Amino acid sequence: MKKQSKGTYYITIGILLLAFLLPFIPLVINSFAYDFRWPRFIPSNATWRAFKYVFYENPNTYEAILNTLIIAISVVVIDIIIAVPAAFSLVRYVFKGKFIIKAALFAPIIIPPFTAIMGMYVVFIKLGLTESIYGVILAHILPTPPYMLKALMVSYETLDTALEQQAMVLGAGPISRFIYISLPHILPGMVAGASLTFLISISQYF
Repeated sequence: MKKQSKGTYYITIGILLLAFLLPFIPLVINSFAYDFRWPRFIPSNATWRAFKYVFYENPNTYEAILNTLIIAISVVVIDIIIAVPAAFSLVRYVFKGKFIIKAALFAPIIIPPFTAIMGMYVVFIKLGLTESIYGVILAHILPTPPYMLKALMVSYETLDTALEQQAMVLGAGPISRFIYISLPHILPGMVAGASLTFLISISQYF
């Protein structure tokens, strides 16, 4: 029985890896292919032309990659700083207007970004933030927080408040309770939210 379950586990993992890698195979082939057209399944010639053009003939490629990583990582850090206290408050407290605040925080998922970006662009022109990394970071903060917020809210909903109360009785302050009790529990949700935020940020061309 153990051997069968082990075999089933490895087969499942293999199928999932294949399903994940399958969409990348045409991309890899196309990156080396020359004169690769339908209905051919194998390119007639292979070449390094695309890599040479991107990484050798374009000196701005490395700067663009670095800027993209700086922007995405900055957006993730800012979203964590914003979402952690917001998720805690929305899960733990009951107050008037809670539904309206939640609707406003999750609105970027529903409302098309074009409606807000045009207004932001006009403001950024006045503030001198256009064509700057700071302006792009601020623009990316608009569509990304809902994903981080939702992941952290799910984590806080599964955190037993009795653990925090016991720590408080034993003399732990708010910071100690967060570091030793809350943070280890919400860390998986934080990682999930950070992954989504990072992906959304690096894909925000509009």
